[in-house]
Amino acid sequence: MQPVRLCRQGRPDLLYGRALAVMAWLCLGALLADAGSAEEAARHRLDRIPVSELDAVPGAHGRGRSPQRQRSPASDKAEPALPPEATTHHSVTLADRMLSFTAKAGASTFEDAQGSTVAEIGYFAYLLDHADRRTRPVTFVINGGPGAASAWLHIGALGPWRLPITQADAHPTAPADLVPNAETWLDFTDLVFIDPVGTGYSRLASTDDAIKDKFWSVQGDINAIAVFIKHWLQANDRLDAPKRLVGESYGGFRAPRLAQTLQSMPGLALDAIILVSPAFATPATDFPGLGDALIRAAAFPSLAAAIAGSKGPVSAEQLAAFEREAVSGYLPDMLAGPRDKAAVERLAQRIAAVTGIAVDTVRQLGPRASAQTFLREIDRTSGRVSSTYDATEKRVAAYDGPDLIDGGDDLRDLSLRLERAMVRLVEGPFGWRPQRQYRVLARDVGWSWKGQDSVTALRSGLVRDPTLQVLIAHGYADLVTPYLRTKLILDQLPTIGADNNSRVRLKIYGGGHMLYTRDGSRAQLRADASRLYTEMAAARGAH
Repeated sequence: MQPVRLCRQGRPDLLYGRALAVMAWLCLGALLADAGSAEEAARHRLDRIPVSELDAVPGAHGRGRSPQRQRSPASDKAEPALPPEATTHHSVTLADRMLSFTAKAGASTFEDAQGSTVAEIGYFAYLLDHADRRTRPVTFVINGGPGAASAWLHIGALGPWRLPITQADAHPTAPADLVPNAETWLDFTDLVFIDPVGTGYSRLASTDDAIKDKFWSVQGDINAIAVFIKHWLQANDRLDAPKRLVGESYGGFRAPRLAQTLQSMPGLALDAIILVSPAFATPATDFPGLGDALIRAAAFPSLAAAIAGSKGPVSAEQLAAFEREAVSGYLPDMLAGPRDKAAVERLAQRIAAVTGIAVDTVRQLGPRASAQTFLREIDRTSGRVSSTYDATEKRVAAYDGPDLIDGGDDLRDLSLRLERAMVRLVEGPFGWRPQRQYRVLARDVGWSWKGQDSVTALRSGLVRDPTLQVLIAHGYADLVTPYLRTKLILDQLPTIGADNNSRVRLKIYGGGHMLYTRDGSRAQLRADASRLYTEMAAARGAH
């Protein structure tokens, strides 16, 4: 009111009143701008999440805690906070289509009661332009380890750009150039790649053991990822969208437990999980000897298929024959024990027939030896060693001798390439500038999960939600998580409502643990996922 009265008392006061009015408007504009900036900054952080929220996750209590491995002192070094979310716009031209999309790189920040950062979870998101937020699926993607970043699936299989990953490129000086990915899933789903705490750019900023356990334990890890998913969906207005999850290896252990947890959080239930080379449980250790017999039998078809695959394509009929041999011949002889000499001899003959190793050599090594032992012998004359991750892949050994020592580490060298490629992607197209190293494999991050499984969680999730869909992908030459182990586990699931075969699908592809390194398998995996998503969209529309 004061400027109005001043305006009525003559020209000097009028000028003074106008000046006050202008100042008021400027102040109001500044306040609104500050409020908008603060709101935008908060949104970019996906909010600062109180670490206490992890304790509110359903099932967070009463599960017991898992000890962490000893961490290296370097992981306790303070590092600069991750920068605010970067949002950029891109298009990628493929042979048969062009995709235009928005890319986001950022982090969700967890803080204690005093407002200090205790942990950050980094993420990379791809959102197709001009899509309906309510009907467009959002797929969250995690890898395994524990201690593996999402880069394997991100730029190895699903994202719009891909790093060619082949054995020929598994050496320190191989180029790290990204190419457009014809097998990207971005056509049929938005993608959010999550790096759990300690992997990628994500870090733990606290040395407190109680805080560590909130992120680095079986249940703590699940709670942290669940809370991240909740906040990402809220911040991006996607709570109504179909929500799905892809997990590889230990990510396959995480996924059923995450699905079960999210089913108990309002509006967050997943309608599908896709498991790539999943590890449903630690190897059977509760029954010494018996567990070993099951482990060896489960690996037998993968070993046999790898040998056959080195000579030509492996058919479904061949795989079925290897499986029958494993469960009807190999397993009973393993269960008979080493004192049954007839059973031991039958094992030696079987292994010799499958691998091509002389039966006398098999007897000398012991027919109950690990698959890795036989892998060293298969191509010994050429001085080459097969990988347990993909037994069809061989590399020259550095030293001959009883152990035929491998001269390289494919996993390490591929990780180094992925790190270089991720840095190029982040600092290039994403325009994000974290002042820290990107860790593809954080070997100092992990926890004990001995004796725990996710089969119970899978069964519970299927019972609770009769519409939940599960797609499981395995490479036949994977000796880390052999496909028959998963098949035997799934065979023990009871019929739940409709036929399980329509809700839980197991697909076997060429290749090994990272089956998507093969062009044909990556394309088949995309086709199977696209078919599942299309069927689910049709079913959703029908209701």
